[in-house]
Amino acid sequence: MKIMHVADLHLGCRQYGFAEREEDFYRALHEVGQIAIDKHVDVVILAGDIFDSPKPPAKAVLEMSTFVRKMQVLDKVVVGIEGNHDKTQDNYWLRVCRIEPLEDRQVAQIQMKTLETVKIAGLNFDRSENILSRLDEMSDQGMKAEVVALHLGLAEMGAGFSPDLSVHQLAPKLKAIGCKYCALGHIHVPMEQQVDRIWFAQPGSLELKSIDEPQDKGVEIFEIVDGRIVSMERVPYATRKVRFEDVRTDDDLAKFTAGYAEEVKDSLVVAYVSAAVNDGVSRIGEWARGNGVMCRVVPVGGDEEAGKEYDRKDSMNLLKDAVEAFFDEGSEQYKLVMDILQTGDPRLVMERYMNNED
Repeated sequence: MKIMHVADLHLGCRQYGFAEREEDFYRALHEVGQIAIDKHVDVVILAGDIFDSPKPPAKAVLEMSTFVRKMQVLDKVVVGIEGNHDKTQDNYWLRVCRIEPLEDRQVAQIQMKTLETVKIAGLNFDRSENILSRLDEMSDQGMKAEVVALHLGLAEMGAGFSPDLSVHQLAPKLKAIGCKYCALGHIHVPMEQQVDRIWFAQPGSLELKSIDEPQDKGVEIFEIVDGRIVSMERVPYATRKVRFEDVRTDDDLAKFTAGYAEEVKDSLVVAYVSAAVNDGVSRIGEWARGNGVMCRVVPVGGDEEAGKEYDRKDSMNLLKDAVEAFFDEGSEQYKLVMDILQTGDPRLVMERYMNNED
């Protein structure tokens, strides 16, 4: 049985306010559908953040519904979980789009016409301790699943300064239920790793959601025979390219606007404009509108180095500096605020604080 693993589609995202940019996410979804057809995929797993919001625009819902119907007409099964961006009380959008919610049944036994059978489990986005607890419950109840879909970040797989879990924390829980492939979502960087004979894989996002992501996008396809992973393949597809430009002087601005529009017509341009350029932001904005170029203008200080990638560690250092402006480092208030920033879960931090937990 061939299974395609897709995550972090963020349908409905109108990046930087560009309507055409929203369409890019739908075009990428069409590419994914064609890959499923060309590669003779049997099952499509959507590992969370299918929509960019729990209240997606009608166009996003229509595009996903159309995708699912097309797959089902071709005898392909579409299953999914909710992520932190699109979580509802009752898998509402999964049901509307006719995606089989994995959390409902905990283990979906999928049988194809070839009589091949695979058991797929999935849990919607939740706090890490709840995920571990529910996997323990599945094991205690004797449930088995060769594939488990989860929407969370792992420390060893690029989760940045605030990882949800470690691969080595998760692996024993998954092994207890017979998992061979963990289909991850949440982190937009593609990566895979094998631990204790379990493949942990995250395909990355459907489209470029922020400038710290790799621009090369793709999906993961793997094949299961008799409960074993016999092949894995990453299949790329084309997306709109993003161009980064530094505009530090008036001469740079003249070069930037002279004959450049045709070259970048099919790209998204991110222009870092120095404060030393007179009226640079408005001039580039006017040039972009006049030439039909999608351009995000980012003002930077006169001597400031324009960064082309978002560095998570540097960002955390900036946050520390900001918190130190209000609280002494090492104080109880400082630790509390930093804990909230690092975990991203104020309720959990306050529960620990009120219970005097470390």
